Amino acid sequence: MNPARISAPALVVAGELDPSAPTAALKGLVETLPDAVYLELPKAGNYLNIERPEAFTEAVIRFVEEHSPRR
Repeated sequence: MNPARISAPALVVAGELDPSAPTAALKGLVETLPDAVYLELPKAGNYLNIERPEAFTEAVIRFVEEHSPRR
């Protein structure tokens, strides 16, 4: 699959302490997506929604609000 073919907005969220998701690889993915945002949560590993639930939820809500069509 070619990420550049994804037309929907994408939020790529990473944990600062997650060894399984290297920052360079995720930033590289964001560069290939036409409408992507990268966010790194400090003091979080792989379970972002558990380790940093407020920050994760806030980021997702903000992203959805910013990328939703206005009615």
